[in-house]
Amino acid sequence: MKTQNEFKHRHQSDVERIQLVLLKNGHMVDLKTAAGIWEEYSDSFAAGWLSVPVDEDELWQEIKYRVEKKESDDVADLKITDDVNATIAMLREIARKNGITFDKLVEDIYNEWVGRYRTLIDGDTPA
Repeated sequence: MKTQNEFKHRHQSDVERIQLVLLKNGHMVDLKTAAGIWEEYSDSFAAGWLSVPVDEDELWQEIKYRVEKKESDDVADLKITDDVNATIAMLREIARKNGITFDKLVEDIYNEWVGRYRTLIDGDTPA
């Protein structure tokens, strides 16, 4: 039985990877929004659905501009939820769909952020 919030896409595994990369880069989005970001990117090349890069850093580089532009344009679909329970439920679903434990997902996100912001965490000013 399909739940009201369940989103299906013909490139579901790509959409789930896009969602995970967005999450690791601080952007909590639902699957529909993740799919929309890649569809918009693909459309910019007059393509239906471009192959999603395997490398997470390469994928982030491809979508970063669109995500940041959407946020600066204050698009309602792209936002970080303030509801802790909804956030945890979404993280659990992302972990399940990616075949990892919730703890592993949270650890990966933490390590990604610590690696990026080590100088700020340590109290140094960035160069």
